Amino acid sequence: MQNALLAVKYASPIDAQDTIRDASVMGYLYVADVDNSKRKIRILSPVGGRLPTRALVWGVWPEGVGDLVG
Repeated sequence: MQNALLAVKYASPIDAQDTIRDASVMGYLYVADVDNSKRKIRILSPVGGRLPTRALVWGVWPEGVGDLVG
């Protein structure tokens, strides 16, 4: 998860997956460090303070591209 980007969605973490998927993006967070022993992550955010209670989506980008030469 280190060096990943998380999308902060305009949805609650307890909403249905379809609702979270279709919700607009509020902003993005960068995961700078992960400490598994303490179960903590260090994030970089464009806005200081505590994170709102919103759903976070972790994805992979850029997406894989199929082999164009066959």
